[in-house]
Parts: sequence; C-alpha cells; structure tokens
Amino acid sequence: TTDQGYTNKEHSRSLFQGMNRKDDTDWSTQLNVMDTFPNKKKTIISIGFNADTTLQTVLNKIAKELGVADGKIKLPKDLKKVKFNNGVSLYGNAPKIINDLIRPYGLIYSLKNKALNIYSPTAGINDEVFIINSDTGLIDSPDKTDKGWAFRTLLYPNLFKGQYIKLDGISIKKELIIEKIRYRGDSSGNEWYTEIEGIEKK
Repeated sequence: TTDQGYTNKEHSRSLFQGMNRKDDTDWSTQLNVMDTFPNKKKTIISIGFNADTTLQTVLNKIAKELGVADGKIKLPKDLKKVKFNNGVSLYGNAPKIINDLIRPYGLIYSLKNKALNIYSPTAGINDEVFIINSDTGLIDSPDKTDKGWAFRTLLYPNLFKGQYIKLDGISIKKELIIEKIRYRGDSSGNEWYTEIEGIEKK
C-alpha cells in the first residue's frame, strides 16, 4: 500500500502497477492505484435483527460486517427513531442493502477512508464548515451551474464529496455541499488545483 496526502490525514491506496520513466534528463514515476477496500463493494452479508431494532443500529451493524468503522452516519432527527417493528432479516450485497435502506429517506452513502458515511446530499457529512476564499486558495470566480456552483481552488487533499463548505468569494457567498471533486496535478506544468462542483446547503 501507499499513502497520499500532505497532512497526517493520509489516504491509503493499494499499489498494483508502477513504472519509472526517463525523458531526457528528467525521471518520472507513474503509479496506478486502487482503493484499499476494493472488495468491500462485493461483500455479501446475512444478518437478522429482533423486533424494534432501530435503523441506526442496523446500519452500524452492516458497517461492522463490512469491516469498517461506522464513520458519520448522520440520520435526520425524525429518522433516528425509525424501527423495524417486526424485526428484519437481510441477505445480499452489503452496499446494495445500505442503499435500499436509506434511499426512501433521500439519503446517500459513501465508503471512504475505512468508514461508512451516510448523509443527506443537502446537509453534508462534516459538522465544521471549511471556508474557501481567496486567502484559502480560491482561484478565479465561481461559475453558476444548473445545480449550484463550480470553482477551482489550490490542491486540498482533505476535501471530499459530501463535505460541507462555505464559498466566500467577492461576488458570491454560499454554503455548499461538494457534489463532485477532481484533483489535477502536472509536474511539467502549472496545473495544480482542485475542481469542485457544489450544491447549495439546505
């Protein structure tokens, strides 16, 4: 495995192919990596729960069956009391079961950094807001999209899909949830930035 990131919050990945190449006087290394939990999405579970088990308990158990922490399972207040009055038996692909359980409530999930995160797409995973402005790396002016806003920042390895951020530009001040994120880096040029698309937080 190899770690990526600039801080102590590194992200582990499994290295499955590497190549060194020399161009004139410059050496470069190309790495092809994959998630350290590539098989978790194929995990089959078979578990049962007694009557009056809460949705929260079920999700926590599935996380343990996947071999990951339960991360930040942010259920809305009105869902924390949701119970399976007659109990429930679950068998099949774990990620699909998770999706089937939470989709009726408008929630989504992600398996990231050894944790299961479940959250509302308009509420975000994190509680503390990350402020993005010209002082913290905002590049150029944000562009309006059909769903929200698109913009670029300096490279931030700790930004992730579902994160709650505050866009604090000269002409726009919005609270957003990151919907799409892409990192760009070119050792032979000046393209070192993060591309973000966010929807407004509700």
